[in-house]
Amino acid sequence: HSLAKADEVVLAPIYAAREEPLEGITSEKLAEKINALGTPATAFESLAEVRDALLARSSKLEARSLLITMGAGDIYKVAEQITEE
Repeated sequence: HSLAKADEVVLAPIYAAREEPLEGITSEKLAEKINALGTPATAFESLAEVRDALLARSSKLEARSLLITMGAGDIYKVAEQITEE
């Protein structure tokens, strides 16, 4: 329930690393569960969409806001692109 305590959750696609993907585990299903707990959550189909969504929301961030990008793979590039904007 950790993500349900956030003000908003933006989910990138879930990619399997070296293992087989877990059947039925998708960012869309995770977003549904988080929404059911009362926290706005949106799943996006690509990292570019995640970046664009976060950039669109960046004007609403306050001085003490915390934006976390977390995951494996190229998610770190999203944070780099946002800070460059």
